[in-house]
Amino acid sequence: MYIQPYYLGLFVGAFGTVAAEIAIVLISNYRDKKRKQKMQERFKEEE
Repeated sequence: MYIQPYYLGLFVGAFGTVAAEIAIVLISNYRDKKRKQKMQERFKEEE
């Protein structure tokens, strides 16, 4: 089955964009969780 390069490029571009956005969201969520844990530890130390 031959796919025209134009459609292949569109598909790869769309898939790559979605994959990149998912990765960015996962990374930002992971960082937020770490940041919240650090904040909780600081609050415990201050008490």
